[in-house]
Order: sequence, then structure tokens, then C-alpha cells
Amino acid sequence: MESNAVNSGYNFFGAALDLLMKDGVKFTNGDEEMSKEDIMKLAWGDFNPESGLAQPKKKKVAAPKKPRALSGYTYFGQQNKKMFNEEMDKMNEKPKFVSYVGIKWKELSKEEQEEWSLKAKEAFEATQ
Repeated sequence: MESNAVNSGYNFFGAALDLLMKDGVKFTNGDEEMSKEDIMKLAWGDFNPESGLAQPKKKKVAAPKKPRALSGYTYFGQQNKKMFNEEMDKMNEKPKFVSYVGIKWKELSKEEQEEWSLKAKEAFEATQ
């Protein structure tokens, strides 16, 4: 149903252009006169009325992501993952890993948290 509506719109637009151009209306792009095909391409892109579908667009290649330093919190969880998983295995109700790391992080003093942040920064710089 949707492709029929799109095809109808495409055909109507083309017919309207034919009537306007027949009456002498000129379409320009700057100083250059545009043909019906130019206008249809501008308005409809790569739409293909035979299949009723737009031609697949080329996928943009994403630029490689620049690595970012881990936060002290994330580095703390990463470095203690094995120990935390062992502690969680002994619990009756196992929390989610990130919840458990959050609890452990809050138990640290501000100085300890700052130490982990510094360690994370140093580890990141060592990999660069």
C-alpha cells in the first residue's frame, strides 16, 4: 500500500512538471536550465518507480573512534572483576555486577577514589 502511494506521488509530481513545462515554465539552477529528469532527481533522489523503492544508499564509513580514558570507577571495577565475581558467587541474592561495583566504590574514601582515578589515567597514558 505504501509503495502505491509513493508511486502515485512520484507520477503526480512528474505529470505536474510536464504541464508546467508545457506551459513554458522554466526551472533553473543558477544560470543553468534544469530538465525534468534533473528536477525529479533533485526532488526524489534515487527513487526507482519500477520497483517502487529507493535505491539503497551507500553506507557511510564511520571514522575510527578515538579511545577515551576509563574513569576511576570503571577502572576500579575492571581491575577487581575477578574478586567481585567470587564475592558475588557466595551471596544468596546476586546483585548485578555494576550495582555491586557501585556499592564497593561508595565504600572507598575520597582519597582512595582519587587514587583509582589517577591509576586509570596512568594506565590510559601507558597505552597511548
